[in-house]
Amino acid sequence: MNAPSPGVLTWTVLVLNVAYVLLLASRMAASRVRGASTPPAPGPAPVAGRHVRSNRATPTLILIVAVAAVYYLSLLAWLAGVPRMGAALMETSWLTYGAGVLLSIAGLLLMGWTYAIFASWRWRAEVAPGHQLITRGPFRMVRHPIYLSFALFYVGAYFLLPYLPFLLHAIASFFAYDYRARTEEGVLLEAFGNEYRAYRAQTARYLPRVY
Repeated sequence: MNAPSPGVLTWTVLVLNVAYVLLLASRMAASRVRGASTPPAPGPAPVAGRHVRSNRATPTLILIVAVAAVYYLSLLAWLAGVPRMGAALMETSWLTYGAGVLLSIAGLLLMGWTYAIFASWRWRAEVAPGHQLITRGPFRMVRHPIYLSFALFYVGAYFLLPYLPFLLHAIASFFAYDYRARTEEGVLLEAFGNEYRAYRAQTARYLPRVY
């Protein structure tokens, strides 16, 4: 067999996406439980003493939600067998299937690790009192491991579902999350000053030694 059967592919896509949604839901639930402030984590992480919010926080959140909606509408269309999905942009094989699964799982693992380390993360580009500047765990390697985890998952999704909507979504999500990351960095710089400036100078945004 040169490619996974439609049934195997469908179940793989469903399981990966359910895991993705559950991780996001757990993050949202944790944010509600903790409220605006977060108990200090072990270590000497700087803690914000005041609320700082970008004036682009709401537009940025709307952009992220809109881009995510494109993905899930495309996914539902694929599951429903909508013919306008178009022809596959590359031949599906066990190699592309394996690449998609590995990238998606890598994204999920990185996402879970980051959520466990970074209790202060919020959906809006803002810093609340008690928000910590975390530089341990995945943040030792990159400044935005959460957005990197999303990118890995969405690129993995394209390898599993090599259709134009998923390719366009992967590209659009990169620019959307990069815009969110830059907005967030402005807030962190205002909240933590030289401590964040020093961290930013020695840590890549997404890929060490690249970007």
